Amino acid sequence: MSSLSNHLYRFADFTIDAPQRVLLRAGKPVALTPKAFDTLLVLVEGVGRIVEKEELKKKLWPDTFVAEANIAFNIQQLRKALGDDARNPRYIETVARRGYRFMADVEAIGSDGREPRAVHQLSHEHSGAVPENSAQPPTAEKRRLDILLPFAVGTVLLLVGAGLLVWKVSKRSSGTGDLRSATTATASSTTRLKVEQLTATGQSYHVAISPDGRYVAYERVLENKAAIWLRQLAANTNVELVPPTGRIYGLSFNTAGDYLYFVRGDPPALYRISLVGGPPTKIADGVEGSFSISRHGDQIAFIRQSVNAAGQRQYALLTANADGQNERDLLNGIHPFGLDTPLWTPDGRAIVCAYGNTTGGSQDVSLIEVSAADGQKRDLVTDKFFRITKMAWLANGAGLLLSARKNLGENNQLWRLAYPGMQLTQLTEGLISYADLSLTSDAQKGVASQETLTSDLWVGATANPRALNKITQASGNFCWAPDGRLIYSSTASGNRDLWIMQRDGSDQRDLAVKKLPEKFSPAFCTGPSWSGSRGS
Repeated sequence: MSSLSNHLYRFADFTIDAPQRVLLRAGKPVALTPKAFDTLLVLVEGVGRIVEKEELKKKLWPDTFVAEANIAFNIQQLRKALGDDARNPRYIETVARRGYRFMADVEAIGSDGREPRAVHQLSHEHSGAVPENSAQPPTAEKRRLDILLPFAVGTVLLLVGAGLLVWKVSKRSSGTGDLRSATTATASSTTRLKVEQLTATGQSYHVAISPDGRYVAYERVLENKAAIWLRQLAANTNVELVPPTGRIYGLSFNTAGDYLYFVRGDPPALYRISLVGGPPTKIADGVEGSFSISRHGDQIAFIRQSVNAAGQRQYALLTANADGQNERDLLNGIHPFGLDTPLWTPDGRAIVCAYGNTTGGSQDVSLIEVSAADGQKRDLVTDKFFRITKMAWLANGAGLLLSARKNLGENNQLWRLAYPGMQLTQLTEGLISYADLSLTSDAQKGVASQETLTSDLWVGATANPRALNKITQASGNFCWAPDGRLIYSSTASGNRDLWIMQRDGSDQRDLAVKKLPEKFSPAFCTGPSWSGSRGS
Protein backbone atom coordinates (compact mmCIF):
# COMPACT_ATOMS: atom_id res chain seq x y z
CA MET A 1 0.00 0.00 0.00
CA SER A 2 1.09 3.61 -0.44
CA SER A 3 2.82 5.88 2.04
CA LEU A 4 -0.49 7.54 2.92
CA SER A 5 -1.93 4.42 4.53
CA ASN A 6 -1.20 5.68 8.06
CA HIS A 7 -4.08 8.16 7.74
CA LEU A 8 -7.75 8.25 8.62
CA TYR A 9 -9.94 9.11 5.65
CA ARG A 10 -13.42 10.62 5.77
CA PHE A 11 -16.06 10.78 3.04
CA ALA A 12 -19.81 11.22 3.48
CA ASP A 13 -20.61 9.39 6.75
CA PHE A 14 -17.77 6.89 6.27
CA THR A 15 -14.36 6.80 7.93
CA ILE A 16 -11.46 4.60 6.85
CA ASP A 17 -9.08 3.77 9.68
CA ALA A 18 -6.09 2.66 7.60
CA PRO A 19 -3.80 1.68 10.50
CA GLN A 20 -6.53 -0.53 12.03
CA ARG A 21 -7.75 -1.64 8.59
CA VAL A 22 -11.42 -1.00 9.28
CA LEU A 23 -14.20 0.91 7.51
CA LEU A 24 -16.67 2.71 9.77
CA ARG A 25 -20.09 4.15 8.99
CA ALA A 26 -21.40 6.53 11.59
CA GLY A 27 -18.86 4.99 13.96
CA LYS A 28 -19.95 1.39 13.37
CA PRO A 29 -17.75 -1.16 11.53
CA VAL A 30 -18.72 -2.17 7.99
CA ALA A 31 -17.87 -5.74 7.00
CA LEU A 32 -15.26 -5.91 4.25
CA THR A 33 -12.89 -8.63 3.11
CA PRO A 34 -9.17 -7.76 3.34
CA LYS A 35 -8.78 -7.39 -0.43
CA ALA A 36 -11.94 -5.28 -0.73
CA PHE A 37 -10.55 -2.99 2.00
CA ASP A 38 -7.22 -2.72 0.16
CA THR A 39 -9.09 -1.90 -3.05
CA LEU A 40 -11.02 0.89 -1.32
CA LEU A 41 -7.82 2.31 0.16
CA VAL A 42 -6.11 2.44 -3.24
CA LEU A 43 -9.13 4.20 -4.80
CA VAL A 44 -9.47 6.70 -1.94
CA GLU A 45 -5.77 7.57 -1.97
CA GLY A 46 -6.09 8.24 -5.70
CA VAL A 47 -9.36 10.17 -5.38
CA GLY A 48 -10.32 12.10 -8.47
CA ARG A 49 -8.07 10.25 -10.89
CA ILE A 50 -8.58 7.05 -12.88
CA VAL A 51 -6.92 4.12 -11.16
CA GLU A 52 -6.05 1.76 -13.99
CA LYS A 53 -6.81 -1.94 -13.67
CA GLU A 54 -3.13 -2.77 -14.08
CA GLU A 55 -2.28 -0.44 -11.20
CA LEU A 56 -4.83 -2.19 -9.01
CA LYS A 57 -3.36 -5.58 -9.93
CA LYS A 58 0.18 -4.47 -9.08
CA LYS A 59 -0.81 -2.94 -5.75
CA LEU A 60 -3.25 -5.62 -4.62
CA TRP A 61 -1.47 -8.71 -5.95
CA PRO A 62 2.23 -7.84 -6.38
CA ASP A 63 4.29 -10.44 -8.27
CA THR A 64 1.13 -12.43 -8.84
CA PHE A 65 -0.95 -13.27 -11.91
CA VAL A 66 -4.70 -12.70 -11.39
CA ALA A 67 -7.73 -12.30 -13.61
CA GLU A 68 -9.60 -8.99 -13.92
CA ALA A 69 -12.65 -10.78 -12.53
CA ASN A 70 -11.08 -10.51 -9.06
CA ILE A 71 -10.95 -6.71 -9.34
CA ALA A 72 -14.56 -6.59 -10.54
CA PHE A 73 -15.61 -8.77 -7.61
CA ASN A 74 -13.90 -6.46 -5.09
CA ILE A 75 -15.55 -3.40 -6.67
CA GLN A 76 -18.91 -5.16 -6.50
CA GLN A 77 -18.42 -5.90 -2.80
CA LEU A 78 -17.39 -2.30 -2.12
CA ARG A 79 -20.46 -0.91 -3.84
CA LYS A 80 -22.63 -3.25 -1.81
CA ALA A 81 -20.95 -2.14 1.44
CA LEU A 82 -21.17 1.56 0.54
CA GLY A 83 -24.72 1.37 -0.78
CA ASP A 84 -23.46 2.59 -4.16
CA ASP A 85 -25.10 2.10 -7.56
CA ALA A 86 -22.92 1.17 -10.53
CA ARG A 87 -25.22 2.96 -12.95
CA ASN A 88 -25.62 6.12 -10.88
CA PRO A 89 -22.51 6.07 -8.68
CA ARG A 90 -21.88 8.37 -5.73
CA TYR A 91 -18.52 6.92 -4.78
CA ILE A 92 -16.98 4.57 -7.36
CA GLU A 93 -17.19 5.35 -11.06
CA THR A 94 -16.37 2.74 -13.69
CA VAL A 95 -14.26 4.06 -16.56
CA ALA A 96 -14.90 1.66 -19.42
CA ARG A 97 -11.96 -0.56 -20.42
CA ARG A 98 -9.59 1.39 -18.15
CA GLY A 99 -10.34 1.24 -14.46
CA TYR A 100 -12.16 3.06 -11.66
CA ARG A 101 -12.31 6.54 -10.10
CA PHE A 102 -13.32 7.50 -6.56
CA MET A 103 -15.72 10.45 -6.89
CA ALA A 104 -16.62 11.62 -3.38
CA ASP A 105 -14.85 14.43 -1.49
CA VAL A 106 -12.31 12.90 0.90
CA GLU A 107 -10.45 14.35 3.88
CA ALA A 108 -7.35 12.79 5.41
CA ILE A 109 -6.25 13.03 9.03
CA GLY A 110 -2.68 12.12 9.86
CA SER A 111 -1.95 9.52 12.52
CA ASP A 112 -0.50 12.34 14.63
CA GLY A 113 -3.95 13.96 14.81
CA ARG A 114 -3.21 16.85 12.42
CA GLU A 115 -6.13 18.74 10.93
CA PRO A 116 -7.79 17.10 7.94
CA ARG A 117 -6.70 17.99 4.44
CA ALA A 118 -8.28 17.17 1.12
CA VAL A 119 -6.77 13.98 -0.24
CA HIS A 120 -6.37 15.43 -3.72
CA GLN A 121 -3.78 17.81 -2.20
CA LEU A 122 -1.95 14.88 -0.66
CA SER A 123 -2.15 12.99 -3.92
CA HIS A 124 -0.53 15.99 -5.64
CA GLU A 125 2.37 15.81 -3.20
CA HIS A 126 2.57 12.01 -3.35
CA SER A 127 1.76 10.41 -6.67
CA GLY A 128 0.18 7.43 -4.92
CA ALA A 129 2.42 5.01 -6.81
CA VAL A 130 4.19 2.36 -4.79
CA PRO A 131 7.97 2.93 -4.82
CA GLU A 132 9.84 0.03 -6.35
CA ASN A 133 11.98 -0.26 -3.24
CA SER A 134 8.99 -0.18 -0.91
CA ALA A 135 9.52 -2.65 1.93
CA GLN A 136 6.11 -2.64 3.60
CA PRO A 137 5.90 -6.00 5.41
CA PRO A 138 2.86 -7.96 4.26
CA THR A 139 0.35 -9.11 6.83
CA ALA A 140 -0.25 -12.83 7.40
CA GLU A 141 -3.58 -12.51 5.57
CA LYS A 142 -1.92 -10.83 2.60
CA ARG A 143 0.84 -13.44 2.45
CA ARG A 144 -1.73 -16.21 2.42
CA LEU A 145 -3.74 -14.68 -0.41
CA ASP A 146 -0.64 -13.73 -2.41
CA ILE A 147 0.30 -17.40 -2.39
CA LEU A 148 -3.04 -18.79 -3.49
CA LEU A 149 -4.83 -16.18 -5.56
CA PRO A 150 -2.61 -16.89 -8.58
CA PHE A 151 -4.97 -19.77 -9.32
CA ALA A 152 -7.48 -17.21 -10.58
CA VAL A 153 -7.37 -17.05 -14.37
CA GLY A 154 -9.52 -17.93 -17.38
CA THR A 155 -12.92 -16.65 -18.48
CA VAL A 156 -15.50 -18.14 -20.79
CA LEU A 157 -18.32 -16.13 -22.33
CA LEU A 158 -21.91 -17.23 -21.89
CA LEU A 159 -21.14 -20.62 -20.40
CA VAL A 160 -19.02 -22.20 -17.74
CA GLY A 161 -15.62 -23.36 -18.95
CA ALA A 162 -12.29 -24.19 -17.41
CA GLY A 163 -8.69 -23.09 -17.80
CA LEU A 164 -5.60 -24.64 -16.28
CA LEU A 165 -2.68 -23.17 -14.35
CA VAL A 166 0.53 -24.64 -13.05
CA TRP A 167 2.45 -22.86 -10.31
CA LYS A 168 5.75 -23.29 -8.54
CA VAL A 169 6.68 -22.06 -5.07
CA SER A 170 10.17 -20.62 -4.72
CA LYS A 171 12.03 -18.70 -2.05
CA ARG A 172 14.76 -16.12 -2.51
CA SER A 173 16.12 -16.83 0.94
CA SER A 174 18.08 -19.94 1.82
CA GLY A 175 16.34 -23.18 2.60
CA THR A 176 13.34 -24.81 0.99
CA GLY A 177 9.79 -23.55 0.88
CA ASP A 178 6.49 -25.30 0.36
CA LEU A 179 2.85 -24.45 0.04
CA ARG A 180 2.22 -25.53 3.61
CA SER A 181 4.67 -23.04 5.12
CA ALA A 182 3.70 -20.37 2.62
CA THR A 183 0.13 -20.38 3.90
CA THR A 184 1.02 -19.89 7.55
CA ALA A 185 1.54 -16.67 9.46
CA THR A 186 5.25 -17.35 9.77
CA ALA A 187 5.88 -17.65 6.05
CA SER A 188 8.74 -15.65 4.61
CA SER A 189 7.75 -12.45 2.86
CA THR A 190 10.12 -13.41 0.04
CA THR A 191 8.03 -16.42 -0.98
CA ARG A 192 6.82 -16.00 -4.58
CA LEU A 193 5.03 -18.08 -7.15
CA LYS A 194 5.96 -18.73 -10.73
CA VAL A 195 2.63 -19.17 -12.49
CA GLU A 196 2.12 -20.55 -15.98
CA GLN A 197 -1.20 -20.68 -17.79
CA LEU A 198 -1.57 -24.00 -19.57
CA THR A 199 -4.95 -23.64 -21.30
CA ALA A 200 -7.64 -21.03 -21.74
CA THR A 201 -9.97 -22.82 -24.13
CA GLY A 202 -12.74 -23.82 -21.76
CA GLN A 203 -12.10 -27.45 -22.74
CA SER A 204 -10.14 -28.61 -19.70
CA TYR A 205 -11.70 -29.42 -16.36
CA HIS A 206 -9.86 -32.41 -14.92
CA VAL A 207 -6.14 -32.10 -14.28
CA ALA A 208 -3.37 -33.86 -12.34
CA ILE A 209 0.34 -33.28 -11.72
CA SER A 210 2.79 -36.14 -11.22
CA PRO A 211 4.23 -36.51 -7.70
CA ASP A 212 7.69 -35.46 -8.94
CA GLY A 213 6.32 -32.43 -10.81
CA ARG A 214 7.58 -33.52 -14.22
CA TYR A 215 4.23 -34.09 -15.95
CA VAL A 216 0.76 -32.61 -16.07
CA ALA A 217 -2.15 -34.65 -17.41
CA TYR A 218 -5.30 -32.84 -18.48
CA GLU A 219 -8.46 -33.52 -20.42
CA ARG A 220 -9.39 -31.75 -23.62
CA VAL A 221 -13.01 -31.91 -24.73
CA LEU A 222 -13.93 -31.63 -28.40
CA GLU A 223 -17.42 -32.35 -29.74
CA ASN A 224 -18.48 -33.85 -26.40
CA LYS A 225 -15.63 -36.35 -26.44
CA ALA A 226 -12.74 -36.06 -24.00
CA ALA A 227 -9.10 -36.87 -24.75
CA ILE A 228 -6.30 -36.98 -22.21
CA TRP A 229 -3.15 -35.02 -22.98
CA LEU A 230 0.21 -35.19 -21.27
CA ARG A 231 2.54 -32.21 -20.93
CA GLN A 232 6.19 -32.56 -20.00
CA LEU A 233 6.81 -29.33 -18.12
CA ALA A 234 10.58 -29.07 -18.59
CA ALA A 235 10.43 -29.58 -22.36
CA ASN A 236 7.04 -27.87 -22.75
CA THR A 237 5.85 -30.65 -25.04
CA ASN A 238 2.32 -32.06 -25.33
CA VAL A 239 1.24 -35.49 -26.52
CA GLU A 240 -2.17 -37.10 -26.70
CA LEU A 241 -2.12 -40.02 -24.27
CA VAL A 242 -5.74 -41.21 -24.62
CA PRO A 243 -7.71 -40.40 -27.80
CA PRO A 244 -11.17 -38.79 -27.62
CA THR A 245 -13.82 -41.14 -26.26
CA GLY A 246 -16.58 -40.53 -23.73
CA ARG A 247 -16.51 -38.31 -20.66
CA ILE A 248 -13.57 -38.19 -18.26
CA TYR A 249 -14.44 -38.06 -14.54
CA GLY A 250 -11.09 -38.02 -12.76
CA LEU A 251 -7.29 -38.17 -13.21
CA SER A 252 -4.43 -39.16 -10.91
CA PHE A 253 -0.81 -40.31 -11.27
CA ASN A 254 0.51 -43.26 -9.34
CA THR A 255 3.23 -42.61 -6.76
CA ALA A 256 6.11 -43.57 -9.07
CA GLY A 257 4.73 -41.23 -11.75
CA ASP A 258 4.94 -43.81 -14.55
CA TYR A 259 1.21 -44.60 -14.79
CA LEU A 260 -1.87 -42.42 -15.08
CA TYR A 261 -5.19 -43.60 -13.63
CA PHE A 262 -8.45 -42.17 -14.96
CA VAL A 263 -12.21 -42.73 -14.81
CA ARG A 264 -14.25 -42.65 -18.01
CA GLY A 265 -17.29 -44.14 -19.72
CA ASP A 266 -20.97 -44.76 -19.05
CA PRO A 267 -21.18 -46.65 -16.78
CA PRO A 268 -17.89 -45.29 -15.50
CA ALA A 269 -14.85 -47.50 -14.89
CA LEU A 270 -11.32 -46.94 -13.60
CA TYR A 271 -8.45 -47.43 -16.06
CA ARG A 272 -4.65 -47.30 -15.96
CA ILE A 273 -2.27 -46.37 -18.79
CA SER A 274 1.51 -46.22 -19.00
CA LEU A 275 3.02 -42.82 -19.78
CA VAL A 276 5.08 -44.41 -22.56
CA GLY A 277 1.87 -45.37 -24.33
CA GLY A 278 -0.08 -48.51 -25.07
CA PRO A 279 -3.74 -49.39 -24.50
CA PRO A 280 -5.45 -48.58 -21.19
CA THR A 281 -6.11 -51.40 -18.74
CA LYS A 282 -9.41 -51.58 -16.86
CA ILE A 283 -8.88 -51.71 -13.11
CA ALA A 284 -12.39 -51.60 -11.61
CA ASP A 285 -16.01 -51.17 -12.74
CA GLY A 286 -18.59 -48.81 -11.29
CA VAL A 287 -16.13 -46.22 -10.00
CA GLU A 288 -17.36 -42.69 -9.38
CA GLY A 289 -15.19 -39.81 -10.57
CA SER A 290 -13.08 -39.19 -7.48
CA PHE A 291 -10.53 -41.77 -6.37
CA SER A 292 -7.21 -41.78 -4.54
CA ILE A 293 -3.95 -43.74 -4.74
CA SER A 294 -2.11 -44.34 -1.48
CA ARG A 295 1.27 -42.70 -0.86
CA HIS A 296 2.96 -46.12 -1.11
CA GLY A 297 1.21 -46.73 -4.44
CA ASP A 298 -0.17 -50.14 -3.54
CA GLN A 299 -3.81 -49.26 -2.70
CA ILE A 300 -6.68 -47.41 -4.37
CA ALA A 301 -9.69 -45.90 -2.60
CA PHE A 302 -12.84 -45.12 -4.58
CA ILE A 303 -16.59 -44.59 -4.36
CA ARG A 304 -19.15 -46.91 -5.97
CA GLN A 305 -22.85 -46.19 -6.37
CA SER A 306 -25.46 -48.94 -6.64
CA VAL A 307 -29.12 -49.72 -6.02
CA ASN A 308 -29.83 -52.10 -3.13
CA ALA A 309 -32.59 -54.71 -2.84
CA ALA A 310 -34.99 -52.10 -1.44
CA GLY A 311 -34.53 -49.91 -4.51
CA GLN A 312 -32.51 -47.32 -2.60
CA ARG A 313 -29.44 -45.63 -4.02
CA GLN A 314 -26.41 -46.69 -2.01
CA TYR A 315 -22.90 -45.26 -1.80
CA ALA A 316 -19.92 -47.33 -0.72
CA LEU A 317 -16.28 -46.52 0.04
CA LEU A 318 -14.02 -49.31 -1.18
CA THR A 319 -10.32 -50.07 -1.33
CA ALA A 320 -8.45 -52.36 -3.71
CA ASN A 321 -4.93 -53.23 -4.75
CA ALA A 322 -3.34 -51.01 -7.39
CA ASP A 323 -4.27 -53.62 -10.03
CA GLY A 324 -7.91 -53.70 -8.89
CA GLN A 325 -7.72 -57.01 -7.00
CA ASN A 326 -8.94 -57.67 -3.43
CA GLU A 327 -11.77 -55.16 -3.18
CA ARG A 328 -12.86 -54.32 0.38
CA ASP A 329 -16.07 -52.51 1.34
CA LEU A 330 -15.27 -50.09 4.19
CA LEU A 331 -18.34 -47.87 4.58
CA ASN A 332 -21.87 -47.65 3.15
CA GLY A 333 -24.41 -44.85 3.04
CA ILE A 334 -27.98 -44.56 1.73
CA HIS A 335 -29.19 -41.65 -0.42
CA PRO A 336 -29.64 -38.72 0.19
CA PHE A 337 -26.42 -39.03 2.20
CA GLY A 338 -23.45 -39.64 -0.05
CA LEU A 339 -19.70 -40.12 -0.13
CA ASP A 340 -17.23 -38.27 -2.34
CA THR A 341 -13.59 -37.15 -2.85
CA PRO A 342 -11.77 -39.98 -1.01
CA LEU A 343 -8.15 -39.19 -0.11
CA TRP A 344 -5.66 -41.53 1.57
CA THR A 345 -3.86 -40.13 4.59
CA PRO A 346 -0.08 -39.94 4.06
CA ASP A 347 0.53 -42.89 6.42
CA GLY A 348 -2.02 -45.06 4.58
CA ARG A 349 -3.96 -45.86 7.74
CA ALA A 350 -7.17 -43.99 6.87
CA ILE A 351 -9.13 -42.30 4.11
CA VAL A 352 -10.55 -38.78 4.35
CA CYS A 353 -13.92 -38.34 2.59
CA ALA A 354 -16.65 -35.82 2.03
CA TYR A 355 -19.81 -37.16 3.64
CA GLY A 356 -23.28 -35.66 3.67
CA ASN A 357 -26.31 -34.41 1.81
CA THR A 358 -26.88 -31.56 -0.64
CA THR A 359 -30.47 -32.40 -1.55
CA GLY A 360 -32.52 -29.24 -2.12
CA GLY A 361 -29.43 -27.04 -1.78
CA SER A 362 -28.81 -28.01 1.83
CA GLN A 363 -25.47 -27.27 3.47
CA ASP A 364 -24.79 -30.61 5.14
CA VAL A 365 -21.51 -31.98 3.77
CA SER A 366 -18.73 -32.58 6.27
CA LEU A 367 -15.35 -34.29 6.35
CA ILE A 368 -14.88 -37.71 7.90
CA GLU A 369 -11.92 -40.04 8.36
CA VAL A 370 -12.46 -43.75 7.75
CA SER A 371 -10.05 -46.33 9.16
CA ALA A 372 -8.59 -48.55 6.45
CA ALA A 373 -8.34 -51.38 8.98
CA ASP A 374 -11.93 -51.67 10.21
CA GLY A 375 -14.04 -49.00 8.44
CA GLN A 376 -14.69 -47.01 11.62
CA LYS A 377 -15.41 -43.35 10.85
CA ARG A 378 -14.91 -40.19 12.84
CA ASP A 379 -15.89 -36.60 12.13
CA LEU A 380 -13.00 -34.23 11.44
CA VAL A 381 -14.64 -30.78 11.46
CA THR A 382 -17.87 -29.18 12.60
CA ASP A 383 -17.95 -26.92 9.55
CA LYS A 384 -20.51 -27.82 6.90
CA PHE A 385 -20.25 -27.34 3.14
CA PHE A 386 -22.60 -27.48 0.19
CA ARG A 387 -19.95 -29.30 -1.84
CA ILE A 388 -16.33 -30.42 -1.57
CA THR A 389 -14.98 -30.89 -5.09
CA LYS A 390 -11.35 -31.96 -4.53
CA MET A 391 -8.75 -32.30 -1.80
CA ALA A 392 -4.95 -32.60 -1.75
CA TRP A 393 -2.36 -32.98 1.00
CA LEU A 394 0.07 -30.20 1.78
CA ALA A 395 3.69 -31.05 2.50
CA ASN A 396 4.46 -33.48 5.33
CA GLY A 397 0.74 -34.13 5.88
CA ALA A 398 0.41 -30.92 7.89
CA GLY A 399 -2.84 -29.89 6.24
CA LEU A 400 -5.33 -30.32 3.44
CA LEU A 401 -6.05 -27.99 0.53
CA LEU A 402 -9.75 -28.09 -0.37
CA SER A 403 -11.72 -26.87 -3.35
CA ALA A 404 -15.18 -26.36 -1.84
CA ARG A 405 -18.15 -24.09 -1.39
CA LYS A 406 -20.17 -23.38 1.74
CA ASN A 407 -23.47 -22.54 0.02
CA LEU A 408 -25.26 -23.32 -3.24
CA GLY A 409 -25.06 -19.75 -4.57
CA GLU A 410 -21.32 -19.37 -4.01
CA ASN A 411 -18.29 -20.23 -6.14
CA ASN A 412 -15.87 -22.97 -5.15
CA GLN A 413 -13.01 -21.42 -3.19
CA LEU A 414 -9.76 -22.76 -1.77
CA TRP A 415 -9.61 -23.66 1.91
CA ARG A 416 -6.81 -24.88 4.16
CA LEU A 417 -7.59 -27.43 6.85
CA ALA A 418 -4.82 -27.88 9.41
CA TYR A 419 -4.20 -31.53 10.26
CA PRO A 420 -4.60 -32.87 12.86
CA GLY A 421 -5.53 -29.53 14.48
CA MET A 422 -8.57 -29.17 12.13
CA GLN A 423 -8.54 -25.36 11.98
CA LEU A 424 -10.31 -24.36 8.74
CA THR A 425 -9.20 -21.21 6.89
CA GLN A 426 -10.64 -19.75 3.68
CA LEU A 427 -7.78 -18.82 1.37
CA THR A 428 -9.44 -17.25 -1.68
CA GLU A 429 -12.53 -15.26 -2.62
CA GLY A 430 -13.90 -13.83 -5.83
CA LEU A 431 -15.71 -14.64 -9.03
CA ILE A 432 -13.36 -17.46 -10.03
CA SER A 433 -14.56 -20.94 -9.09
CA TYR A 434 -11.87 -23.51 -8.36
CA ALA A 435 -12.59 -26.96 -9.72
CA ASP A 436 -10.00 -29.73 -9.93
CA LEU A 437 -6.61 -29.39 -8.20
CA SER A 438 -3.50 -31.48 -7.66
CA LEU A 439 -0.20 -31.04 -5.79
CA THR A 440 3.20 -32.69 -6.03
CA SER A 441 4.29 -34.86 -3.12
CA ASP A 442 6.35 -31.99 -1.65
CA ALA A 443 3.69 -29.34 -2.46
CA GLN A 444 6.32 -27.32 -4.33
CA LYS A 445 4.21 -27.38 -7.50
CA GLY A 446 0.53 -27.62 -8.19
CA VAL A 447 -2.08 -27.41 -10.91
CA ALA A 448 -5.68 -26.29 -10.80
CA SER A 449 -8.61 -25.70 -13.12
CA GLN A 450 -10.76 -22.63 -12.74
CA GLU A 451 -14.09 -21.62 -14.20
CA THR A 452 -16.13 -18.46 -14.34
CA LEU A 453 -19.42 -17.44 -15.88
CA THR A 454 -19.97 -14.32 -17.96
CA SER A 455 -23.61 -13.92 -18.90
CA ASP A 456 -25.32 -11.14 -20.86
CA LEU A 457 -28.81 -10.40 -22.14
CA TRP A 458 -29.15 -10.04 -25.93
CA VAL A 459 -32.25 -8.67 -27.70
CA GLY A 460 -33.22 -8.66 -31.36
CA ALA A 461 -35.90 -9.50 -33.91
CA THR A 462 -36.76 -13.18 -34.30
CA ALA A 463 -36.66 -12.71 -38.07
CA ASN A 464 -32.96 -11.88 -37.92
CA PRO A 465 -31.34 -13.80 -35.04
CA ARG A 466 -27.84 -12.93 -36.30
CA ALA A 467 -28.49 -9.26 -35.55
CA LEU A 468 -28.95 -9.58 -31.79
CA ASN A 469 -27.63 -6.70 -29.67
CA LYS A 470 -26.00 -7.15 -26.29
CA ILE A 471 -28.02 -5.03 -23.85
CA THR A 472 -26.73 -5.60 -20.32
CA GLN A 473 -25.15 -8.03 -17.89
CA ALA A 474 -27.69 -10.60 -16.65
CA SER A 475 -27.81 -14.08 -15.19
CA GLY A 476 -30.41 -16.81 -15.06
CA ASN A 477 -33.75 -16.43 -16.82
CA PHE A 478 -35.82 -13.40 -17.84
CA CYS A 479 -39.37 -12.58 -18.87
CA TRP A 480 -41.33 -9.89 -20.70
CA ALA A 481 -43.68 -7.56 -18.85
CA PRO A 482 -47.03 -6.75 -20.54
CA ASP A 483 -45.80 -3.24 -21.42
CA GLY A 484 -42.81 -4.62 -23.36
CA ARG A 485 -40.17 -4.13 -20.68
CA LEU A 486 -37.76 -6.89 -19.67
CA ILE A 487 -37.45 -8.35 -16.17
CA TYR A 488 -34.16 -10.10 -15.55
CA SER A 489 -31.74 -11.20 -12.83
CA SER A 490 -28.49 -9.28 -12.33
CA THR A 491 -25.64 -8.94 -9.82
CA ALA A 492 -25.09 -5.24 -10.55
CA SER A 493 -26.18 -4.22 -7.03
CA GLY A 494 -23.82 -6.67 -5.32
CA ASN A 495 -26.66 -9.13 -4.72
CA ARG A 496 -28.41 -11.25 -7.31
CA ASP A 497 -31.61 -9.18 -7.60
CA LEU A 498 -34.42 -8.77 -10.10
CA TRP A 499 -34.20 -5.74 -12.40
CA ILE A 500 -36.52 -4.19 -15.00
CA MET A 501 -35.61 -2.14 -18.08
CA GLN A 502 -36.79 -1.03 -21.50
CA ARG A 503 -36.02 -3.44 -24.32
CA ASP A 504 -33.21 -1.15 -25.54
CA GLY A 505 -31.50 -1.28 -22.13
CA SER A 506 -32.59 2.13 -20.90
CA ASP A 507 -34.31 2.95 -17.60
CA GLN A 508 -32.79 0.07 -15.65
CA ARG A 509 -34.17 -0.23 -12.11
CA ASP A 510 -33.55 -2.66 -9.26
CA LEU A 511 -36.84 -4.27 -8.18
CA ALA A 512 -35.41 -5.50 -4.85
CA VAL A 513 -36.95 -2.65 -2.84
CA LYS A 514 -37.47 -4.94 0.14
CA LYS A 515 -35.01 -7.23 1.84
CA LEU A 516 -35.64 -10.94 1.38
CA PRO A 517 -35.95 -13.01 4.56
CA GLU A 518 -32.60 -14.47 5.55
CA LYS A 519 -33.72 -18.00 4.73
CA PHE A 520 -34.03 -16.98 1.07
CA SER A 521 -30.68 -16.63 -0.67
CA PRO A 522 -30.31 -13.90 -3.33
CA ALA A 523 -28.82 -16.62 -5.50
CA PHE A 524 -32.33 -17.95 -6.06
CA CYS A 525 -33.60 -14.69 -7.67
CA THR A 526 -32.90 -16.05 -11.14
CA GLY A 527 -36.23 -17.20 -12.56
CA PRO A 528 -38.62 -14.24 -12.91
CA SER A 529 -42.12 -14.63 -14.32
CA TRP A 530 -44.96 -12.16 -14.79
CA SER A 531 -48.44 -13.12 -13.63
CA GLY A 532 -50.64 -12.77 -16.70
CA SER A 533 -47.66 -12.14 -18.97
CA ARG A 534 -48.03 -12.39 -22.72
CA GLY A 535 -45.07 -14.77 -22.76
CA SER A 536 -41.40 -14.41 -23.48
